[in-house]
Amino acid sequence: RNKAIDYIRKASKTTYISDESAITDCDTFYVEDSICNAETKEILHSAIQSLSPLYREVIYLSYFNNLSNEEIAFIIKKSKRQTELLLYRAKQSLKSALEKEGFIYG
Repeated sequence: RNKAIDYIRKASKTTYISDESAITDCDTFYVEDSICNAETKEILHSAIQSLSPLYREVIYLSYFNNLSNEEIAFIIKKSKRQTELLLYRAKQSLKSALEKEGFIYG
């Protein structure tokens, strides 16, 4: 019974569109999106490179390698609390670096 209810809930959230409208809209969307993504990646990469080596390492381990704070703490030989604080400070530094680059987010 619960599986049937779950299936109905999932099916009700699904929307269908015609193939023609999807192709027309997606062509323009993907070109613009890929240009924006390339620019955003370049800005993000330069902002990360401007961070101190320890902040950069913590950001990479957390967001690009998807490691937990405990795993990061073990790698950099610091306590979990110190790692959490480093990650917080690294994100604050990254935010200010991105703002200096002119990146607006929200």
